[in-house]
Amino acid sequence: MSIKIIGLIGIILVLFSFTKCTNKNTTSSSFVEASTTDMIHSIERENKFTRWLSSKEYQSRFKNKSNFYKKHKIYPAYIEMDTLGNRRVIDIEYEPRFHWRCTSARSKDEFKKIHIKETLNRGKRLLSLSILNKDGIDIYAGTWVSKDVFERESKKLKKYGISPPFFKD
Repeated sequence: MSIKIIGLIGIILVLFSFTKCTNKNTTSSSFVEASTTDMIHSIERENKFTRWLSSKEYQSRFKNKSNFYKKHKIYPAYIEMDTLGNRRVIDIEYEPRFHWRCTSARSKDEFKKIHIKETLNRGKRLLSLSILNKDGIDIYAGTWVSKDVFERESKKLKKYGISPPFFKD
């Protein structure tokens, strides 16, 4: 009897691993669907994430004195947030050098303004997006990259089972 139950659980896990699902920290808003994550690459993705960083630790990576990203030649390609304001990041190498921008813990209106500025004025595309719904309010974290490297950088994230966000009509 127990072999049948184990077999059934195994089949369920295999079937589930072949379906795409959104990350627990991502949702869909009225104008965009967050990046999706698949179960097939969950181990690689979990191993690539930084530990959970407090808001202060995360912000210190961007201070001019630290030059964390410049020093390590990486950029925050995908950012997740938790309800306490902590973030964990998938950092990816950015050689050859290109322009990128990220933001986190933004309201829908703030995010839209930044998105317009980055895409229309600075020629970037939104590479990744996570949306956390806290107390009924969507909180956005996204990373934009130069248009000319978007496809290459998307392929790098795809290795971790992360797809770019999808904009609704």
